[in-house]
This record gives sequence, structure tokens and C-alpha cells, in this order.
Amino acid sequence: MPGYRKDSKINEYTIGNIVLPIVNFIHNYKPDCIIGCDRGGRIVALAVSIMYQKIYGKFPTCDSTIKFKRISKNDSKKITQDHIKPLVDYLLSKKRNPKIILLDEWTRTGVSFKRVKTLFKKLSNNSIEIKFGCLLGDLNSSVDVYGREYEQDEYNSNFHSQQHIIGIDYDANLQPFSTMTKEGIKFRRQMKKSIESILVNK
Repeated sequence: MPGYRKDSKINEYTIGNIVLPIVNFIHNYKPDCIIGCDRGGRIVALAVSIMYQKIYGKFPTCDSTIKFKRISKNDSKKITQDHIKPLVDYLLSKKRNPKIILLDEWTRTGVSFKRVKTLFKKLSNNSIEIKFGCLLGDLNSSVDVYGREYEQDEYNSNFHSQQHIIGIDYDANLQPFSTMTKEGIKFRRQMKKSIESILVNK
């Protein structure tokens, strides 16, 4: 992938180059909804948001925004289903056959994505089309687009499971609450600065 060495750590300086294929995929696919999954997916979605708007302008989604949801294999199907149903109802009120892209950090098996896809299909009576994008992944794990291929046993980023950087966590009812710190604010500012620098140099 452009500008990214395979041994590079994923951080606020390198994430821009990694999400570029996802940004271009979104531009071509034109989804009605983009969802940053769980915690780390929030950082991926924020990086995508910054880069997309710098390159292409307004998002192609129904409300021109990215949404954030806790969608995790650690939650039961019932909890996840109840959590995403209001979003499904909203999307179906906007369009007969909406398209969704879910964004996350990485995947090795695609089990979580397959389960979520089944739930979205069930709740929408097969009316929703769903795609998946990850920083790291492969096309054999149900991922439609990824920044680079997953080849290592350990996901190498400085924000994975770091709530003080991610800036959000979820309670038992999957309601978000802020965990933002000065370090998290600094991370976001540098990520934005790095992405802007990438685009200036292209």
C-alpha cells in the first residue's frame, strides 16, 4: 500500500496512508451509512472521515456523517440486535435498499462481521446491503476492503484497547461514555495534521 511499510506501527502518523484504500472504496460504493465499530473502529472511522472530506468533500451517506456503534462478538446476538435495530429502522425510512459499510481495526476470521451481517439482513428482511472495511484484513475473512493484508500474529497499533486515546467506552447497556484525555486530544490533532500532510505531498 502507498507510503506504508509492513513493519510500521499503526499510529497517528501512519494511519492516513493505511485508510486511503478504504476512502476510495467508500467514494466508489457511495454507502448510505458508515459505522465505526466498537472502540478502535472509532479511530479508523475518524481517520477515514478526515481524509474523505479533504479529498472528496461531503460524505455520500444519508446525513453526511459517520455513526459509531458498539458491534462486538463479545456481546450476545440479542444485545447486538436490540442495539442496531433503531439504526436499521432509520435507514429503511430513508431508503428502500440502503447500503452500509462497517469499519474496524482488523480481522483474522471475519466471524464477527458474518454474524453482524446476518443480523442486519434479518432486521431489514434482506433489504440492507452491507460491506466491511478494516485497517488490516484479507479477502478470505469477509472483508471487502482493507488498508493492508493481515500477516502478523499481533495487531501492531498504539491505540488498540487504549480507551484514554480512543476517548470512548461503553457501559453494560452499550451506551457510550467519554474517556477522553489530553493524550487522546493530542492523538487526534496529530492524526489530522499527518493526513493533511499526506495530501499536500501527493
